[in-house]
Amino acid sequence: MVRPFSFFTYGVRLFTRTSLDIDSEVGITGGQDMATIVNALILPSTAAVLKNLDTTRHSLIHYVIKTAEEWLNNKLSEKTLAYCLGIGITLFPLLLTASIDFPLLSLVSPEGIVKLPILKDWNILLMFSVTLPLSLAYIVSDEQTLIDVLSRVLQNGILTLTIEDAHSMVNDWTDKFSVLNKSTQIVGFFVGICIAYFNYKAYSHTSVGFWTMKLNGFSITGWVYIYAVFVFYWVMFVFVSRSLGIAFFLRTLASRSEIRIIPFHPDHCGGLQPIGTLGLRNLYILSVVGLNLFALFYLYPRVLILPETTYILMAAASIAYVCFGPIIFIGPLLPFRRLM
Repeated sequence: MVRPFSFFTYGVRLFTRTSLDIDSEVGITGGQDMATIVNALILPSTAAVLKNLDTTRHSLIHYVIKTAEEWLNNKLSEKTLAYCLGIGITLFPLLLTASIDFPLLSLVSPEGIVKLPILKDWNILLMFSVTLPLSLAYIVSDEQTLIDVLSRVLQNGILTLTIEDAHSMVNDWTDKFSVLNKSTQIVGFFVGICIAYFNYKAYSHTSVGFWTMKLNGFSITGWVYIYAVFVFYWVMFVFVSRSLGIAFFLRTLASRSEIRIIPFHPDHCGGLQPIGTLGLRNLYILSVVGLNLFALFYLYPRVLILPETTYILMAAASIAYVCFGPIIFIGPLLPFRRLM
């Protein structure tokens, strides 16, 4: 039985809400007739329609994390599982095999073959304990972050999108992200294989002094390292591709929407501050990758005897960072540049 007080409470809450609150929830703008307003109250909001966007179809990373989350009865969040997975499939087996191959992980070998022990290799430790796990955590959460951002700007009335356009975008971009995921994973596989091969060529000589070598040649730890390098660059390729995909999605959204900037909005960004959070997320990853490059350039030439292949890899990494870094950072903001 429903108590009358419930109806009274609901009525008070309804009539004490401002028109701006109702408009932001259902997408009502000024100058609309009564029929349009009634339809807006009855039909689902644009934000609710966009929540049906599926960017994870045919994504291996999302499938693995969701399967693990179900297996653990949702005891851990997707981000936590992704972070633990990143460490578990790379750093853990790397340190495990290294503890067998090189019992003293932090000491230089008396034969002079290992000039840089693994526990003193800041680049590798940062690469597999922070950069890779954090990238995985961001990949599995990028869809929810995107939907949350869109819901905020739509409900605040910054963006106005028709229900028809919202349905069309959800259908089109669900298919586009499906194609993107499949193609990215395939291309990323070959990119990872190529970079892993060049790493093998660079660090498979005893004269280098890298911790992948032993007296009898390339160690078991070295092969685990090559596998971990493949996983790292495959994940990073997926991360970059999905970031670019989201930027193109936002460009389509901006072209189909009416955008209303509020000059004195509390976020001091005209109401577009949620969009900026997408760029900031990418900036965090770029900052960690920058630390990786710093460790690589500072440590390796000072300790190791590097062959020409290593310098080629370092140059390629720098060029990729300089080219793709700014694009990944400002990509989500570019569709709205005309309003800034």
